[in-house]
Amino acid sequence: MVRTIGLLTSLFLTGTMAGFFAMGTLIFQPLSLHLPTESQVLLRHLLIPRLHVVGPIFMAASFVSVFVSSLLYPPGLSRVLMIVDMGLFAAAMITTTRGNVPINLKVMALRPGDVSENWFELVRTWGRYDQLRLVLFLVAFIFALVALGVSRPI
Repeated sequence: MVRTIGLLTSLFLTGTMAGFFAMGTLIFQPLSLHLPTESQVLLRHLLIPRLHVVGPIFMAASFVSVFVSSLLYPPGLSRVLMIVDMGLFAAAMITTTRGNVPINLKVMALRPGDVSENWFELVRTWGRYDQLRLVLFLVAFIFALVALGVSRPI
């Protein structure tokens, strides 16, 4: 019972992270590029402080739930998948802290009327990091689904 609750929690949280990044990468990012540049900067000024509070909480909770789930599984494929999940989450957190966060800090330093010529390069680079995180979280979610399926007889 505890194992099932642990895995369902990690499945929910990894799915939430995958969905969150899918929404940002596939919907928010492309749509925001149609706004005037000053509006793009203002929008990011509104979103970044909120995401810097919520994002780390969800990432940490997801990582902890995957870690606990990997401990609850008996040795075998499900445990291996959950350990790989931890690696995927670690890679996503490193991508965030080394890639997206420094760009976010640069964006927050911009004033909407003083957007430099490298704005679109910043947005493109940020988008590449975001796409990488999306892939990492989607694969983590798939691995968690497979781990649940392997561990439970049909």
